Amino acid sequence: MELKFHKLMTLALAVATAALMVAAALYQSTDQLRFGPAKLAALAAGAMALAWLRFSWRRPRWMEVNTLAVIVTIAALLSLEIGVRVLLVRLPAGFVALLPPAALQVLASRTGQFSTATIEGEGIAHHYRPFLTFPEQPWVTIDRFGFRNAVTYQPGRLDMLLVGDSMVFARDSRRDLGDHLRAAGFSVYNAGMPGSSLVHYASNVRKLKNAGYRFDTVVIGVCMDNDFEDTLAATEAMQRGDDWTRLLGGTKEIENPWFPWAPVLVKNAVLYLKDRFLDHPELHADEQIAIRTPWGEHFVDMRFTAPDHYPPESAGWKSFQSAFADLVAAAHEAGAGKIVVTIYPEGLVLFEKLAADHQDAVAQAAAYNRDLSARIARLAADNGATVLDLSEDLSAMVASGQRGVTTEAGLDYHLSDHGVDAVLDRLRPLLQRGN
Repeated sequence: MELKFHKLMTLALAVATAALMVAAALYQSTDQLRFGPAKLAALAAGAMALAWLRFSWRRPRWMEVNTLAVIVTIAALLSLEIGVRVLLVRLPAGFVALLPPAALQVLASRTGQFSTATIEGEGIAHHYRPFLTFPEQPWVTIDRFGFRNAVTYQPGRLDMLLVGDSMVFARDSRRDLGDHLRAAGFSVYNAGMPGSSLVHYASNVRKLKNAGYRFDTVVIGVCMDNDFEDTLAATEAMQRGDDWTRLLGGTKEIENPWFPWAPVLVKNAVLYLKDRFLDHPELHADEQIAIRTPWGEHFVDMRFTAPDHYPPESAGWKSFQSAFADLVAAAHEAGAGKIVVTIYPEGLVLFEKLAADHQDAVAQAAAYNRDLSARIARLAADNGATVLDLSEDLSAMVASGQRGVTTEAGLDYHLSDHGVDAVLDRLRPLLQRGN
């Protein structure tokens, strides 16, 4: 009976190995020959494994090794499965990127990220489902319009409207900018929404105006990290007649949440390692930028120092100009007599002074982004808006070693409570009544 069990385990290993070899032979990435070095190495390893299994078939003692291998593999996958499901919201970003879609959707539903379980929309604009709660961020209160507001206002005139993307929404901060301004005596509505652009900001202003709200001041948060590409994408989507679901993509319902995650995670990890070390060996360690933050050392590829090219004649800059003008018009339609533009720095600007190597490349990319910020400031001034560029202040705070300016999650540039406090200190003088 014991011998039959060992033979069954050996046979299972042989079938699994053969299946993996077939999958490896059929797999073809876009930038790899059909039988490149990585694929040949995988097939050779599979052939050696099959040879071993054939050799051990009539040797009961060696088949015990095969049985042990099966048991250890199952135990490892089961442990990985349980660990990932239990620690899902605590996993680092690099690990999360390897998870299967079903796991990402579960993560989204728990943390307020995007899925059809958390967001909805009209036209090109999206927002959270009304009164949604985030189990992992209980301090976030979503109102009836799908925005983050802990206070309910009846239609009428308010002091201030905040628009922007995830920087204004501030999911990782227990108190967003709206909370701080309310504590200072202002009536403030926060319409910041992650994943949005200037096109969405204008849509949200008009949505609130049509609901009966008017605002004395509109504060626009411009995020240098992605507002250009997001605005261009939204503009092109509108021209194609797409709605928010097509623009965002990847917002499918949670599919098969109980389907095993561990095997897919292992497969994605293997493909990542193959891509990183075999398909793209040109990315050596000396082409990684070390960023030494107060909460640890992190690395980014040199590729990220290549500036985003948005010269004045580019489609990206023109779409930004057009969307900004429309946003200013929407603010005036909502009764705003004052418009304030806050510029949040791009990640390389924020962490520039913490680069431990390749400082020249980082400094060059950061200088480009500062030039782009200056162009935005001129555009805002030309449209009658007051400009507050937060780049130097926030980057100086990070460089000085102050903890808590950002979320301390790798190189995440989203602001923590301390970072929001710093923004408020700079913003407060511009918002005083009578200024």
